[in-house]
Amino acid sequence: MKNNGTIELEGMEFRAFHGCLEHERREGNLFTVDFRTDLDISRAAESDRLEDTLDYGAVYGIIAAEMAQPSDLLEHVAGRIAKAISGAFPWIDDFSIRVSKRNPPVSGPAAWSRVTLRHSAGCQGMMSGISGLHPGRKETPKDNMEASTAKGKRQQ
Repeated sequence: MKNNGTIELEGMEFRAFHGCLEHERREGNLFTVDFRTDLDISRAAESDRLEDTLDYGAVYGIIAAEMAQPSDLLEHVAGRIAKAISGAFPWIDDFSIRVSKRNPPVSGPAAWSRVTLRHSAGCQGMMSGISGLHPGRKETPKDNMEASTAKGKRQQ
């Protein structure tokens, strides 16, 4: 008999130094990460053995190691986490990673900015569609963020 289940780690908190702006890299911020996967938990349901399921302590360790490496973009952080988890646990077909930044630097009130990456084993090159420039635009997302932040400061 197959017993499908969900394994989640929610609300993992990290002080990290991700962001495009200098003060984000210098001062850091609070980030939370959520992990979720659906898989067959039949063996673990019967055996009560850690070896028969996903060791979420190991998943936490992978996420903590990736959060310790600064990146400009949350998308990059989520992509590195997904790559590391799929490398360590190739038998997990599908999972999601959500990375959230507290009080993002935007021109108005915002409690969180979030990126959710849904990884599927069938996805070849999960980041291949992302490039520095968006089609039809000459400026990069970083240019837009800096302009938005400067505009917000002028309006204050």
